Amino acid sequence: MKRKINFLPIIFCVFILLHFISAGLFFCKEVAIDYIGGNNKRSVLEAFKNESVQILTKNKDLNLYETHKEFYITIYGLIQNAVGNNIINDADVSNDVIKLKNGHLTGYSHSDLPEDKILKYTNDVSVFYNYLKEKGIDFLFVQIPSKSNGDLNQFPTIISNHSNKTYAQLAYIFEKNGVDILDLKEKIDEQKLDFYSLYYKTDHHWNSYAGRWAANEIGKKLSSEYNYVINSTNLNSENFVLEKHSNNFLGSWGKRVGPLYAGVDDFDILIPNYNTSFDYQYDDNIKTGSFREALIDDSYFSGNYYHRFSYDAFLSGNHSFITIHNNNPVNDKKILCIVNSYSCALLPYMALSGYKDIYAIDPRINNTSVKYYVEKYNPDMVIFMMNSDLDAVQFIKQQ
Repeated sequence: MKRKINFLPIIFCVFILLHFISAGLFFCKEVAIDYIGGNNKRSVLEAFKNESVQILTKNKDLNLYETHKEFYITIYGLIQNAVGNNIINDADVSNDVIKLKNGHLTGYSHSDLPEDKILKYTNDVSVFYNYLKEKGIDFLFVQIPSKSNGDLNQFPTIISNHSNKTYAQLAYIFEKNGVDILDLKEKIDEQKLDFYSLYYKTDHHWNSYAGRWAANEIGKKLSSEYNYVINSTNLNSENFVLEKHSNNFLGSWGKRVGPLYAGVDDFDILIPNYNTSFDYQYDDNIKTGSFREALIDDSYFSGNYYHRFSYDAFLSGNHSFITIHNNNPVNDKKILCIVNSYSCALLPYMALSGYKDIYAIDPRINNTSVKYYVEKYNPDMVIFMMNSDLDAVQFIKQQ
C-alpha cells in the first residue's frame, strides 16, 4: 500500500531554512555596508564584530519580518490553504479573514451594533434630510450592500454574522422617518442576481459590472420617481466593451493572507463603446477626455500584488471632494453625493446617465460640513450612498 506523503512538515522546514538564509544574507549585507561605509578604515573582521555587537545589544534590529513581510504572508497563506483553514484570525478582530465556501474572501460583523449608535446615526440622517427638504432639495439614501451581507450559508458554520441585522434596522428606521431609500440588496434579490459576481474575490469592494448595474438602478429611480431625463440606453450592457487585466488584483482581504491562499482577481473594466467627454477634478488635478481617459487611471496597474491596488484605477482612488462634469449632458441636474470607497466603481458609470455635474464628498477624509457644499453648489439632489459602516459616516459637521 502506497504511503501518503504529508507535505506540511516539508513546507515548514523549507520556510525555516529560508528564514535563516535570509537572516544570514541580511547580516552579511550590514557587514558590507559597515565595511564600505567606513572607507575601509576597519577590517572586515572588525566590521563583523561591530555589527554583531549592534544586534546583540539591540541597537540594531534585523527586523526580518518587515524586510520580508510579503514573503512571510505568502508562505503563511499557502500553509493555511494547504491545511484547509477557512478562518484567519488577526490581533484586531475587525481584520479577521473568512474564506467562504465559494472561495471568496470577506470579513464579518462580530456583534450587533449598539442601539444608541444606530439611533444617533439615523437621527443625524433624518435631521439632514429635513434641512434639505426646507431648501427644496431632494434626498435619496442608497443602501449599498457590504460583501458580508451575502448568503449566510456561504459562511463557515461557526461564524455568526450580524451585519444583515444592522442593514435591516437602518432601512426600517429610515422608512419610518420618511427618508426615501433605494435598497440595492433588495434589488439584487428581486432580480435574482448572483450576489458574489458583483464583488472581487479577494476584496470587499464591488466591481465594474456592479458599478454599471447600480448606476442603472439609480438612474431608473430618478427617472421614474423624480422625473429626471436620463439617457436610458447608455448603461445597457451591450453598449460596453470589456477591457481585461488578467490576474492583476490582490484585494485588501487578499493582502492579509497572500495570493496563494485564495488566488488573485482579474481586473475587468467595462468601457462604453460610444463617444463620451468629461472633465474630472480631484485635489489639484483636472483630467479631460473620454470615459477611459478622464475616469480610469492606468498608474494603479503597476507594482507587485502587495504594492498595487488596482481598484484605485477608478477615479484615481479616494479623495475628499471630486467633481465630474459631463460635456454632453442630457439634463441640467447637479447631484451631490456623500460617499465611501464603494463609489469609486459607481460614480464613473453614474456619470454616463447624462447628469450635468456630479459632486462627491467623502466624510471619512473630509472634515468640511456637507452643508457647506450644499450652500456652495446648490444641487438638485443629495444622494447619500453608504453601507452599514457607521464609523465612516459623520457627514453633519459644523464649520
